[in-house]
Amino acid sequence: MSLYVPLALPQHFPRDEYSFAAPIVFPTTLADLERAAAWACRTASQVWGTAEVSGDWSKVDATCVALAVGDRTLQIRLYRTMADAFCDRIPATIAEWIQRTDDMIEEAYSEGTAHLPQNHPYPPLATIRPLLRGILDESFTFGIDAYEEFDSASRTSFTSTQMGDFLPANDPMPRDTVAVSGTYEDCENLTMEDALGKHWRKKANV
Repeated sequence: MSLYVPLALPQHFPRDEYSFAAPIVFPTTLADLERAAAWACRTASQVWGTAEVSGDWSKVDATCVALAVGDRTLQIRLYRTMADAFCDRIPATIAEWIQRTDDMIEEAYSEGTAHLPQNHPYPPLATIRPLLRGILDESFTFGIDAYEEFDSASRTSFTSTQMGDFLPANDPMPRDTVAVSGTYEDCENLTMEDALGKHWRKKANV
């Protein structure tokens, strides 16, 4: 049995890798904020990536910056959560988890703003932090993110309208399409719990 080797966090900004993410599909209702946010964040990353190639940054507005930073934060959180779960470093309290993920928000924001063209406007972190905090809080999973319950009343709230045009009114893709790239042939059907287990089994050769 081989030793566990933590996955290296991809270093590319904007995010372009979703190997261990849960399937990103259009929300059946905009009240499904976790799924809506995942969709909007990925779309913002794609718009940012297109701007890098084309040189046309007109669509990378304040909302795009916020959501692309959110997408990168979700990626950082996913990779570090996988390592923490295996090494038994899962936070015991919500306060500890919030502190850790606040640090991730700041890390992703620094990365993102460093990749913008010189003089391209971007929102202050204080302006977009509530949205990013809300996105993370909405995706919290007990026993994976922390060993303390996180009641909905204590979470930072946000609405689908804050995601602007990055969350269209109607599903632009067929319902049976799952837009994720998978390291494993069956990755398209993974939940976060499944992804963690599959990663461990691959590393342990079991």
